[in-house]
Amino acid sequence: MDILLIAVLIILNGVFAMSEMALTASRKARLGALAEAEDHGAQLPSFEDALRAAQAKSNEQRAKVAEVQQQIQVLAADSRNLDEQTRTLKTRRDKLAAERQGLSAPDAARLDELTNKREASALALSQVETRMAALTDEVPALDAQRRGLQEGANAQAGKLAELSAKLEALRAMQAKVQTEGKLKPW
Repeated sequence: MDILLIAVLIILNGVFAMSEMALTASRKARLGALAEAEDHGAQLPSFEDALRAAQAKSNEQRAKVAEVQQQIQVLAADSRNLDEQTRTLKTRRDKLAAERQGLSAPDAARLDELTNKREASALALSQVETRMAALTDEVPALDAQRRGLQEGANAQAGKLAELSAKLEALRAMQAKVQTEGKLKPW
């Protein structure tokens, strides 16, 4: 469609260019004839008016031809721009179509497998959370029991330390008695 439009505009441009050349050639011939007529006599002042009118009309036609040629050039530039945009869009559409075909469909078996794993994981998480809540409830009782056992162990350690000190004192006394042979009065 665009190529047809460009061809028509080029043909019109050629027609206008030929008409401009014809006008220029005919103008020279007319000017020569008018000059001869003017040489023959000044009896025809209307020729001068006709000459001026013809020159004005010729100038108007040249201006119109130049304007049409400019419009043809603008339309040709627009047509080239549209062709370039069309090529760009077609290339992009082809690229997107190729990318769409390259995308693979999801694997239904793999999706089912992952769904089952997710459900199993959710069940295991639920069980772990239940167990954790139960253990969290047991922590204060176990902590109190541990404190009680620790206090008992501390008391036993104190008693042991006291007994160890007494035992050591007794051994020291026994060693003194054995070395000296007798006890000194207190």
